[in-house]
Amino acid sequence: EGLSNVLALDPYDFEAFVAHLLKAQGFTSLALIGRAGDRGVDVTGVDPDGRMTVIQCKRYIRNNVSSEPVQRLHSFSITRGAARRILITTSDFTQQAKEEAEHTNTELINGTELETMIATYMPGHFKQ
Repeated sequence: EGLSNVLALDPYDFEAFVAHLLKAQGFTSLALIGRAGDRGVDVTGVDPDGRMTVIQCKRYIRNNVSSEPVQRLHSFSITRGAARRILITTSDFTQQAKEEAEHTNTELINGTELETMIATYMPGHFKQ
């Protein structure tokens, strides 16, 4: 089944799904802020260690995520005082995105890792 059910979600439902997944991992104070003009942040919250976290969600079917969303997320986190940055995608990341993430201390979660997270924290969520 893979990520087919996640890919079937529209982008805004995907952001809400990611927020539910983070809640299952112990995040609190989650807020969906993604819409036009979100400046690269879709979800904010506090991780289990108490760190303010900003999350960008990219529901891509064919393309890999470039370095631009990583840069935007980093910029937003600085202006908002977030200690942690996470970029989650259903696909993967370009080499430039991976390098930018390393320089900006941004956590990248690709489609394979997302599948594992769903199986671990929300088992059976998409079962009929």
